[in-house]
Amino acid sequence: MKQKGLIRSALFVLLLSPLLFANDIYWLKLLHFKNGHSEIDDPSFFLAKNGKTDPLSELNATIEAIKSDENISCKYPARVEYLYEKYPDLLKDTPKRTCKKVEELLDEISPKKLILVFPTAHINSPASMFGHSFLVVRGDEVSPLMANAINYAANSAETNGLFFAYYGLTGGYEGRYSALPYYKKIKEYSNLESRDIWEYELDLKAKEIRRMLLHIYELKDHYSKYYFFTKNCSYELLWLLEVARADLKLTDKFSYKAIPIDTIKAIKKKGLITKSSFRPSQNRKIKALIEAKKKARGDLKRAYEAELEVKRLKLQRKAKDINSSVYKKELIRVLKKRASLPKTPTPKITTPVNPLNSHKSTRVDLGVGDSGYELGFKAAFHDIYDLDLGFSEGAYIDFFHLDLLYDWDGKLHLRYFDFVKISSYTPMNEMFKSPSWGVRAGFEEFRGLNYFVLDGEIGATGKFKNWLFYLEARPSIHLRDRAVWGVAPKVGAFANFHKLKLGLSLEKTYFDDGKSSYFNEAFITFSLTNDLSLNLKLDDDRIKKDVSARVFYYF
Repeated sequence: MKQKGLIRSALFVLLLSPLLFANDIYWLKLLHFKNGHSEIDDPSFFLAKNGKTDPLSELNATIEAIKSDENISCKYPARVEYLYEKYPDLLKDTPKRTCKKVEELLDEISPKKLILVFPTAHINSPASMFGHSFLVVRGDEVSPLMANAINYAANSAETNGLFFAYYGLTGGYEGRYSALPYYKKIKEYSNLESRDIWEYELDLKAKEIRRMLLHIYELKDHYSKYYFFTKNCSYELLWLLEVARADLKLTDKFSYKAIPIDTIKAIKKKGLITKSSFRPSQNRKIKALIEAKKKARGDLKRAYEAELEVKRLKLQRKAKDINSSVYKKELIRVLKKRASLPKTPTPKITTPVNPLNSHKSTRVDLGVGDSGYELGFKAAFHDIYDLDLGFSEGAYIDFFHLDLLYDWDGKLHLRYFDFVKISSYTPMNEMFKSPSWGVRAGFEEFRGLNYFVLDGEIGATGKFKNWLFYLEARPSIHLRDRAVWGVAPKVGAFANFHKLKLGLSLEKTYFDDGKSSYFNEAFITFSLTNDLSLNLKLDDDRIKKDVSARVFYYF
C-alpha cells in the first residue's frame, strides 16, 4: 500500500506540477528567478542539478526532498512551509516537516514591525558613495537599537577604492545576507562614518515578516555575485520584500542600475512606507554644538567649548592621532572642567529634506543656447547643477554623463563624456578640516578635437548661511597624439534655497605649451517638481559667451 501511495504521488507530481507551476509566481520569487535563471549563484542552493535555470526541476526536487529528508525544513523553511500550504495534496502522505531550531529563533525575534533603513551617501567610501540600505526587524525588545538588522553586502575586506570598484563592477565579490544588532549598524554609519540615517517603517504584517525571515534563513549560507550598480544592497532587499508580500513586483523595475534612493522611491510608490524618522550623524550633532556655542555667553559658552573639546578628543582617538594614555589624561581634565560648568540646552538640529522628496538618479536634459541645440544624459546620479534637496550637501557623484551640441551649422559636437566625476565640497569649521577634492575621467572637446581627460581638484570650502564658497587648484592632463598638462586656480560658490539653486565659478588654466584658457560660469536651477527642473546657464570661455536654457528630467 505504501508503494502504491508513492507511485500515485509521483504520477501526481509528474502530471500536474507543470500545470500548477505555470501560475506559481511565488515559487519563482523563492528562487530569485528572473530573465530565465535564478540570480542566486551558489550551486549549493539548488537541489536539482539544473535548478538555476529550471524552476520546475527544482520544485520537483524540493518535493522529493520533503518526502525523504526529515531535516529539509531546517535547510529550506520558506520553501517547505509554502509547499505545504500551496500544494497540500502533493504532500498529504508525508509527515509535516518542521524545524525546532527555526521556530525557536522566530519565537525569540517575535517580529512585529519592519523598518527600511537608509544611511545617506558617504562620498569617501567606494562601497557607499550612493548610500546604503538595510532592514531592521522589530519585535518585543525594549530598545529599538537591540532589534535585528538584516544586511546584504559584498564579502570583502578590500580598502583600496580602485580594486573594490573593479571587482564590484565585474562581479568579483560574493554578496551575502547577514544579521546583527541594529546598534552596531548605528555605530558604524552614524558615529564612525558621520552619515545621517533615515528610517522608513513599512506596512507589512507580522505573518509577512515571518515569511521573509524564513527565506533569509535559507539564504544565510548561500551567495550571489555582487555588482556595484545592479545586484547590490538595495536591489537584493527587494527580493526579501517580494517574498514577504506575494503580490509585490519590485525587482522587475531595476535592470541596468539599482541605486538606494531609487529603490526606496519604488517601495514608497507601492504604498509600503507609513512613517519616516531621522537620526542625525555625530557630524551633524557637532555642527549644532558649534552653532550653539556661537550664540552662547559666559559660563554657558565655556560649557559648550568643553563639550566640543570632549568631542575633539574622541575624534582624535578614533583617528589614532593621540595615544591612549594622553587621551585618558586629557579627557579626565576636560570632564572635570565640564563638571564645574552649568548644564547646556540640547542644541536644536534641523531635520534635512527627506530623501523621498529628492530627484531620481538618472537625468536627461534638452535645451537650446546661442550655439545650438543641446542634449545631455547622465546615468547616475547627482551633480552640482541639481538641487541638493534630499542629498548630502556639497557631495556630487556622476557616472556616464554625456553632453552633446548640435550647432546651427548642422554639426554634432561631443562636449564631454565623463565616465566618472566626483566632487566633495566639505565646509571646514573648528572641528572638521577636511579639504575639498574631486576627480574626473572621460572625453571632452579641447581645442576643436576630442581628447581623453583626467583632472582633479584640491582646495578648501567654507560656509555662510546657504552659501558654500570654495577655492581650489585643478591639475589636468589632456591626451590625444600628445599629452597637454595644465593647472587652474578655481574659485566658486553655490547655494540652495529650497526650490532654487544658484552657482558661480571662475577659473583660468595654464598649459605646459605656453597657452592658457579661462572658463567662467553662472547658473540657476529651478525645481518645477521633484523630477523636473529648469536650468539657465551663462558660459564665458574667452572665444564666446553662451546663454542656454535646459529642461532636466529625472527618472
